[in-house]
Amino acid sequence: ELMEVHDVRMKYIPEFQSKMQGVLSVDAALGNKAIDYLTYAPEADIKVAYKWLSESVNGAKADAPATAFHLYVDLSYQILKDNSSHKEQFIQDYLNASQYVDDALETEEKEATKNILQTIKDNLVAFFINSGAADCESLEAIYTPKVEEHKTDLAYLKKVIDIMKMMRCTEQEAYFNASLYSYQIEPTAGAAAGCAYMSFKKGEIEASVKFFDEAIKLEKDDLKRAEWAYATAVVLSNAKRASQSRSYAQQAISHNPNYGAPYILIANLYAGNPTWSDEPILNKCTYFLVLDKLQRAKAVDPEVTEDANKLINTYNSYKPAPNDLFMLGYKVGDRITIGGWIGEATTIR
Repeated sequence: ELMEVHDVRMKYIPEFQSKMQGVLSVDAALGNKAIDYLTYAPEADIKVAYKWLSESVNGAKADAPATAFHLYVDLSYQILKDNSSHKEQFIQDYLNASQYVDDALETEEKEATKNILQTIKDNLVAFFINSGAADCESLEAIYTPKVEEHKTDLAYLKKVIDIMKMMRCTEQEAYFNASLYSYQIEPTAGAAAGCAYMSFKKGEIEASVKFFDEAIKLEKDDLKRAEWAYATAVVLSNAKRASQSRSYAQQAISHNPNYGAPYILIANLYAGNPTWSDEPILNKCTYFLVLDKLQRAKAVDPEVTEDANKLINTYNSYKPAPNDLFMLGYKVGDRITIGGWIGEATTIR
């Protein structure tokens, strides 16, 4: 009987809409029907409810009932568990629902409703990640051919990039290609960074640095700028270009002073290139500077404390003995400038 009530209501909605404002659309009303069906039916047919919710959510979009978004994705997942061929549709259902919630958040003015929508969005993300359905291998298999088919569709490419970034699948060819095609259509910091990672994976160091430079230039957020600068430093470090690597690490720090990773990278660069003097004992003084950088990393960024401490324990044993330095005219507390490409001063201890 309740379903019949919903059917009658939907039948007359077009007539009501012609006479008054604020009347729910047929698509939105279908979502309410699906919700009641799932709530009150003794043995609800998941496929029937999913069909209704799919029509409602994709028809009403941001105006669909708030509860419908999560139910839609949840039922899609229930179908996936019994039918592995539904995986691509499940991912698309999540993307659609997530986009509609974002759209609703943009236009909603009531704070209470905004909070509800934000909770729904957060729950959708958590549900999708925990579903285990979208592993990197699956995303690669699904999106590699799709990206080629949609290489001129910027909106589609951005969706692929966003979902693969969210799932930390940025080493996959689909992500790289989506970034490249996206960059060709509309150069953005994120797309440039994707191209930079692709170039690095292919061993194209100069191209990687060039794309990261473009990402830094296009990016407006300082924390992201720091991320791209640090990534460039890592690329150059792997290419054994220590001085250039340090420059980008320092640039990362200038964008985000509380970023510990660049300090650790600089410490490792110094530790890997300690020679600046003909006197072996003085070369060991480089490790005082290494320890300075590691201590600084800990001070500005508690998240790197464990990694920094491990390196401190390692490099502590590389320091010169005070007696050896005394023979060269240095004592504890003296300042010494590490020469060569490093060119920084440190304190003997």
